[in-house]
Amino acid sequence: MTPTGPTPFSRIICGSVVVLRRRCGPLMLTPDQIEPGRTAVARYSAAQTKLDEQASAELDAMITFRAAPAHEAK
Repeated sequence: MTPTGPTPFSRIICGSVVVLRRRCGPLMLTPDQIEPGRTAVARYSAAQTKLDEQASAELDAMITFRAAPAHEAK
């Protein structure tokens, strides 16, 4: 990692990120499909937030491990 900022360890992981978004024409839901759709989007958003939090925690642990002096890192 390239050092940036006040610490020698960057919080950015080098690599590529690919975001896929589906685009479609006008999509009309029937009234009985709206609530299940909202529920599904809420589940997806919650799962994505949980994964983001787990990834941040793992990144913090990795940075802490890498920042520890060699005799402390095990």
